[in-house]
Amino acid sequence: MVDLAPRFVSALDGVAVAGGRYGRQSVPPGVIVSEIREPGLALVTARKGCHRDLLGAVRSGFGVELPDTPRRVVGGNIAFVWSGPDRWLAFQHRAPKEGMEARLAPLAGLASLVDQSHGRTLLALTGSRVRDGLAKGVPVDLHPAHSSRGMRPPPSLRTYPCCCGRPTTGRATNLRSPAVWRKVSGSGSRLRPESTA
Repeated sequence: MVDLAPRFVSALDGVAVAGGRYGRQSVPPGVIVSEIREPGLALVTARKGCHRDLLGAVRSGFGVELPDTPRRVVGGNIAFVWSGPDRWLAFQHRAPKEGMEARLAPLAGLASLVDQSHGRTLLALTGSRVRDGLAKGVPVDLHPAHSSRGMRPPPSLRTYPCCCGRPTTGRATNLRSPAVWRKVSGSGSRLRPESTA
């Protein structure tokens, strides 16, 4: 019998190696890149005239205030990242079995919900040179004094759409395109990137 259950397939399959070390081997890696597999992501867009009611529904259903500036807020095991006026990206790791649209069902009459779990790649960047690596492509000041935890800079890394920030857990970045992976992994031996499987 054929198994028709959906299975997770990484956008990086065939693009990224299954782990490895790039750059000088004599020093610790400056950037460690790990894929966050099987994320639950959904775009939440307030319907016309429903902004205030949506804020209340998120407050009562998830225990957070939706941000109105480039920030990330976390309530329980779900986070909301501001993506523009009346628009947020909801994130839960691991994706719920019933899907993100079902997870966000209390918001259905107030917002358009579009599951994005299949269309984005999430990477966690750690190490002493992460800020240096991102500075090569992100057009904002990433110094900790100017980008507090939970803040989210503009959505681009060079010309690739992305969302990156300093979440409260210390985990890092949501990158949409395999081309970004090539940019991060090929960012030069000075940063000593290393990937994990």
